[in-house]
Amino acid sequence: MSTIKVDTIATRTGSGNITLSNSLASATIVGDLTVDTSTLKVDATNNRVGIGTTSPSSIFHTEENTTSASIVRHKNTSNTSSAHSRLIIQNGGTSGGDALINLDTQASGSRFTLGVDRSASKFVIANADKSSFDGSNEAMVITSAGVKQIKNGNLNIQSTYIDFSGDISTPTTAAAIFRPADNTLSFSTANTERLRILSSGGITFNGDTAAANALDDYEEGTFTPTMSTAGSYGAQLGFYTKVGRIVHCQITLQWVNSGTSTGTLGGLPFTVFGQNYATIVSREYYSSGETWNANLAIGSTSSYGFTFSNNQSTISNGQTYGLGLTFVYRVS
Repeated sequence: MSTIKVDTIATRTGSGNITLSNSLASATIVGDLTVDTSTLKVDATNNRVGIGTTSPSSIFHTEENTTSASIVRHKNTSNTSSAHSRLIIQNGGTSGGDALINLDTQASGSRFTLGVDRSASKFVIANADKSSFDGSNEAMVITSAGVKQIKNGNLNIQSTYIDFSGDISTPTTAAAIFRPADNTLSFSTANTERLRILSSGGITFNGDTAAANALDDYEEGTFTPTMSTAGSYGAQLGFYTKVGRIVHCQITLQWVNSGTSTGTLGGLPFTVFGQNYATIVSREYYSSGETWNANLAIGSTSSYGFTFSNNQSTISNGQTYGLGLTFVYRVS
């Protein structure tokens, strides 16, 4: 193989290869450099480097026309714990501009920008193609103090959960959800705790933490009231609302009496508290129009026998009677 030793190759035209010795210390190329048309292009006029393009539009510009994934890869081949790989995007000093990465599918609504807003000292994800951050189109922000903000839209949590760990005092903010103690969750407004879900269950209000004061149940429902002396019924309607240990009942009951005695009301939705001698009173609306009353039976879901007009308890066999009751009692 023949070789020619020269200091400078000024101009070369034609075809073929040039082989440089592996002992070459350095090479200086004045002007553009083109390798395999567009594999590598150095634009000396604009000081730009292109890979996959003959017209680089920025200081470093890569392009690829492929039907599979286009990948830019950097690999640190050292297999040691300190062998990290880093991508550094840095501006020109403390008075420089923002540091950004633009993600653009060239489809409307599919452009995002993430990076650091230098003037506001925050990390930003914006749902727009931005050349700098100006506070608009912000979707997510992390401030220099570590505050995470979801902005200009909804936070949609799908098939997962938020895990609250670490106890904190009531936050100084307009509105917050926080964990004041282990297995406890609180809500605050205007720097004041308003509601707390206790670890044992139940809800307390306005800073109260006592389990004895917790609201531990609320429910609404229906039940079927009965009269122990009924031969048949024309109506059996029962509605209740339970708040904690207090039950509010509304009953409409119409029946044909079997026998000559007043009966006992049954079918209550919850057992009466053992020290609750509550009295229920109703005007019988179908027959005599008398005012009937009875005491609830403690430890039961019924009442004692009804009486009316100076403790009378005798009524007509086969007669239709009706009661409309509203009463409140305490449960066990």
